[in-house]
Amino acid sequence: MAEIPDALLARLASELDNVRQGTAGLEGLVSAGATTTGTSGVMAAQTLDQILQTLDSLSRLLTQLSHGGAVQDALTSLPLAHLAERLGQQGFGSPGLNVLPRPSDPELF
Repeated sequence: MAEIPDALLARLASELDNVRQGTAGLEGLVSAGATTTGTSGVMAAQTLDQILQTLDSLSRLLTQLSHGGAVQDALTSLPLAHLAERLGQQGFGSPGLNVLPRPSDPELF
């Protein structure tokens, strides 16, 4: 497998950060709409929150890798346990990656 250049990883992280910043205005809109649309609005707000947390986590992962971080360390430091598990199952990092849920993990609620 060809190694991905650190500069490309850094650019990918930057692109994800730009996408994340572009979505900042959506949070307020969805939250405001959630109060008037009831359950479906709350579910939409939770979905958006999970998407934004995933973008943040992927950006963090790419940044760590672009700075020479080990794949295993980058995966285990992800704040979303389910994302770390999915990425670990793809053969990245060590087999049987065991990441315990963190309090910030939305799957706990």
